[in-house]
Amino acid sequence: MRVIGYGVCGKEADRYLKATLDDFKRLCDDVVICLNNASQAEKDMIDSYGFYWYEDNREWGRNQHIIKQDLLDNYVKELNPDWCVCLDMDETFANLTRERIESLESIADSLYVFIVNLWDDGWCQEWSFWNIRVWKWTGETKIKHQPLHCGLGPEWTYHMGVYSPIVLLHRGLQKAEDRQKKIERYEKYDSKAIYKDKSFYLGLKNSKSAPFDEKKIVDIIEKEWIEKNRPPSKKRMQIFQKKEEIVMMRTKEGRLIDVPLRHVAMNIKEGSIVLKDEPKQEVKEETKEPNKEPIKLSCSQCDFTAKSEFGLKVHSRKHV
Repeated sequence: MRVIGYGVCGKEADRYLKATLDDFKRLCDDVVICLNNASQAEKDMIDSYGFYWYEDNREWGRNQHIIKQDLLDNYVKELNPDWCVCLDMDETFANLTRERIESLESIADSLYVFIVNLWDDGWCQEWSFWNIRVWKWTGETKIKHQPLHCGLGPEWTYHMGVYSPIVLLHRGLQKAEDRQKKIERYEKYDSKAIYKDKSFYLGLKNSKSAPFDEKKIVDIIEKEWIEKNRPPSKKRMQIFQKKEEIVMMRTKEGRLIDVPLRHVAMNIKEGSIVLKDEPKQEVKEETKEPNKEPIKLSCSQCDFTAKSEFGLKVHSRKHV
């Protein structure tokens, strides 16, 4: 099994980045990080681990889904993954090992892990939830089409995920000043609460912490998983064996969703969602610079020809 790690990194070198990179190092065969308006400090730290990185500095609050889509399609894919581990740069696993990924591979195509939001001197239980962080590479990479709360994994992983006994620690909301920055960011990019219910944002301001015992939380999640899954059945990706035409629609609350064409009439009749009026925006391709010489994608030591500069870089390691 070949495990590839990936994530998006801003200015994180003086915060929690090292701990996240340590987790990637022990779990993955290769790692690629997208740097979004990062500094030289992040580049140097990632280089020290021997991981790949590249830069995509488009505005995060408006292009998050596009940035992540390009990360999967143009970089993770080139590393030939069997399984993927995805992390934000302020997250670490409490009880995940490489051996455990290999054992869970036989029962699931994607894994929900329990995310503990550390909060002040403890943790915030109401802000702790399940989310996808480990998934099987299938070639289906479509990220949820919205600029906020689009997830780290492809959209299918959230529909096909199996709950696992894995606990993840998230430190990005631990400090009051970090929560305030998050509040300000959401007020700027989602002031009408289109992509997340307003109660979610209010929780950032009003939630309180409770004492946190990591071992106790891990033991609870492990025990409950064993009791509820004897054993869990593996979910197959039958839904993706046939390509379906997808229509973008808007819920009554204003949230954008993708709906299979065969379900559109039923949902309109029930009045639960309405068709989105404005056309779906497309990402414009950047114009090529004039008189720029094409990049040579052929290996100088063999007959291999890469599809991208990153792919050639990956291949060249075989000759080292």
